[in-house]
Amino acid sequence: MIRMSENTTMIFRIDKDLKKQSQIVANSLGIPISTLINAFLREMVATGRVEFKTAQSKKTEFDESQKANKKANKLDAYQEPIGPLSAAQAEEYMEHLLGQR
Repeated sequence: MIRMSENTTMIFRIDKDLKKQSQIVANSLGIPISTLINAFLREMVATGRVEFKTAQSKKTEFDESQKANKKANKLDAYQEPIGPLSAAQAEEYMEHLLGQR
């Protein structure tokens, strides 16, 4: 016998443009956005991690920024993470990429 789990509703704020763009991508994949969010949350719960890839342009900007900092002897002890990240590590990395740290 297959047991269906109960559904619940989550309410959260999201950037208006990000919502539109994600709906376009989800529709083009033929997958409801709620299914994609559920898959993301299930993976996070199962692994205890949040994994994502940054855009290549962001990595290139980060590498160029890192090189400039080395030349100016201003490079802090931050090391680019390798492999899967915990939620806290992912947040720290994004803050670093966005120049908020």
